[in-house]
Amino acid sequence: MTESGETRQPQRVQQIGIIRSVAAFGINLDMNADKSRQALDELGVCFLFAPKYHTGFRHAMPVRQQLKTRTLFNVLGPLINPAHPPLALIGVYTPELVLPIAETLRVLGYQRAAVVHSGGMDEVRSMRRRLSRSCMTAKLKAINLRRRILA
Repeated sequence: MTESGETRQPQRVQQIGIIRSVAAFGINLDMNADKSRQALDELGVCFLFAPKYHTGFRHAMPVRQQLKTRTLFNVLGPLINPAHPPLALIGVYTPELVLPIAETLRVLGYQRAAVVHSGGMDEVRSMRRRLSRSCMTAKLKAINLRRRILA
């Protein structure tokens, strides 16, 4: 399992997101590519610090911080995971993005993927109705996850 991301996200996101969870387990968020590969091979999990792999994005960071809102980079980031995994679980912050991102994952050649949205959050949450679209190679299938399934 790989997670690609950055730490310079709004405080609200850091409080609930994967970055905070990974850091809480003591995982180094700033490893180079060789160390990340070693962690993936030995532990089956690693964190890929986005600025190390997509250095041009640093030029957009000051503008993103000033805007204090979601931007194209929130959507683009998960699609350009440097590990190019065959499977993906990607969250989007608005239901209007579920289908376009699922279609994009299909075109990018993911073997299997799911795009999820939950009450304005880009993650699966157990307290609200979730909207999910599963992308399996050439076909798309909508799935509504319910609490009883996740319990």
